[in-house]
Amino acid sequence: MKINRAELLLGLIISLGIGLRTVNLNGQPVSIYWDEAAMAYDAFSLTQTGQDMHGHSLWQAIFPSYGDYKLPLYIWLAAVMMKILGPTVTAFRLVSALSGSVLIGLSYLLAKEVFKSKAAGLASAVVIAFSPWAIHFSRVGFEANLAVTCLTGAVWLLFRARQKPAYLMGAAGLMGLSLYAYFSARFVGPLITLSFLLLYGRQLPRRFWSWLGAAGLVFFLIFWPIYRSEYGQVSQQFRLSTESLWNTNDHILDQNRYRELAGNHWLARLVYHRWWFLSRRLMVNLSAFFDWRYLFFTGDPNLRHGTGRVGLFLMPLIAFLGAGIIRGLKRHSRAVIFLLSWWLIAVIPAAIPLTVPHALRSLNALPAVAGLIGYGIASWLTSRRQIFRLIGIGLLVSSGLWFFYYWHDYWHHYPARSAAAWQYGYEAAARYLGGDQFQAKSIQVEVLDRLYLYFLWFNRIDPTLVQNQTTNFQISQFERFRFVPINQETVAGMKPGTVIMIRADEPVSLTGWRLLETINDYQTLPLYQIYEKNS
Repeated sequence: MKINRAELLLGLIISLGIGLRTVNLNGQPVSIYWDEAAMAYDAFSLTQTGQDMHGHSLWQAIFPSYGDYKLPLYIWLAAVMMKILGPTVTAFRLVSALSGSVLIGLSYLLAKEVFKSKAAGLASAVVIAFSPWAIHFSRVGFEANLAVTCLTGAVWLLFRARQKPAYLMGAAGLMGLSLYAYFSARFVGPLITLSFLLLYGRQLPRRFWSWLGAAGLVFFLIFWPIYRSEYGQVSQQFRLSTESLWNTNDHILDQNRYRELAGNHWLARLVYHRWWFLSRRLMVNLSAFFDWRYLFFTGDPNLRHGTGRVGLFLMPLIAFLGAGIIRGLKRHSRAVIFLLSWWLIAVIPAAIPLTVPHALRSLNALPAVAGLIGYGIASWLTSRRQIFRLIGIGLLVSSGLWFFYYWHDYWHHYPARSAAAWQYGYEAAARYLGGDQFQAKSIQVEVLDRLYLYFLWFNRIDPTLVQNQTTNFQISQFERFRFVPINQETVAGMKPGTVIMIRADEPVSLTGWRLLETINDYQTLPLYQIYEKNS
């Protein structure tokens, strides 16, 4: 069997991408976030008991987790990975790393199909492989990275179905799976499909429409367990409770103020309607996701979502994005409009909350933007004009240098900068107090944000000890650990031999207590202190 040059290059690109995504997953980022700890412990619980940490079935469509309601696909796959490799952070994050690696190959297939160009496919694969946006979320256990891979595979099969409509069944299956990975996929996937049908509908054979009905039924059947889940409605309410354009009154206050200034007559009530103000705020939020500074220079300011030193894509690629859109509209207008509509659709759910831009919530846009950049690269490198080819090569070399800057910062400076964002110190505290020397002790831990999840996960607490013993999906005690408010009054009533953990800056007088350990932050400043009451 012959392997052509494009396949060899793709294999090399994917191999490099896998290396970038899997090296030292256990150590970088410097700690796991509490969402990761919650999913990791649920996955561990599945491997031990076939139930989650609350004693619910393996096959539930929505996991209650710590009360934020998580979709099951990542947890299921993490449980499989833990069965193979053991219950480690590497095994848990490897699901995301492998998903991000598969996305590299899918981006090649998608761009090749959309633009009918192997060069565009290879360039898109390179963009995904070396994009800070793609690498960052492939190295952490966030469900969105799994959803975007499923969604990209579904869209590729959707394009393949133009020639072989039976591929629609696979597209429906993958799009249905994406619903079990990330909540916004239920909005993004169907609208991307609608965009495809509007743009390519006249080119589709009659058999396509017959298969589309069957695929729609498959998609509906896959979605049905989520829709019927006992946590379906409450999980939706939880997400809608996030501070967003819908649950603030700013647009109503603007309406009333402007109407009053305009005399409150019928025309003022029409012109200054709250929906106009709400739409304007939505447009402002949407524009943040298309800001060139965000895309190519700064990225998301949340240090869990990026390094804060580079954009979502390598800075020199900004020229290729412009070239891909402009040249593409001339030669492949339908394809470019489709990718632009995908980009817009993917960021709409992320634009409704007030925190914008948000790299995680908008991750579904990654393949579309990479496809546009990839086509721009291919169009310059294959141009008949030598000047474009030379400029393209120069920009790619500059992108390589920019990548080395990003990669150096990621490993040498980002850890200290982002440690607090990753709850650095929680793991060290959980491991220390989980040591054998404290087996016979009563340990009282100050109630800190979801700290108990780290004690569960890093000490591999037997899930049967906590299943069916939660209140509002919160766990306040297990084994020798109690998570309680610690203040001067509670400390005074504790028995000799009791061990407590408090914040280093906690204003509690501890006369008669012995300091056992100080948990420091990444820069060796005290975070938490552990004491034992003298006998």
